[in-house]
Amino acid sequence: MRTQGNDARTNFAPGLLRRPPLKAPLAAPYAALDAWLWRRGIRDAAIRSLLCRVGAAALLALAAGAALLMVTSLLLWFGVGLLAMTWIFWGWARFFSRPGGGLEPGALMGALLRWAARMLVFALGLYGALRAGGSPLALAAGVAAGLGVGLVSYAASARRPRA
Repeated sequence: MRTQGNDARTNFAPGLLRRPPLKAPLAAPYAALDAWLWRRGIRDAAIRSLLCRVGAAALLALAAGAALLMVTSLLLWFGVGLLAMTWIFWGWARFFSRPGGGLEPGALMGALLRWAARMLVFALGLYGALRAGGSPLALAAGVAAGLGVGLVSYAASARRPRA
């Protein structure tokens, strides 16, 4: 009976060929984005993982939506909703990952003002997208999916034991 291993008697090569099919091509861009977020001051691994996963989902949806634009624009607008949630998560992560941790007096007021400004820009962008013929249901589904991916990603990353 043959088992999987790295010796000469098996058909399985070590390294990239033994990884799951989607993990190998996405490992390098994920690591590069993770390093970029680290250089931008986002030190918490769970937050970096959340931003990487939501951003990757948004880019995947936008790429698929652009490829299928002649068939339907729903996937493109879904990707726009995901991208909006990525932008909102990015703003929160940057605010609370400051050197002081965002805990100085008035930090909550600053966070709420920034959030309100982001929501205003988001609302204006949403209005523009709807005027351009975007699907309200696809945009709302993208925002909800972005929130879901972010929450599930954060919960999964926060449960891992820290080294």
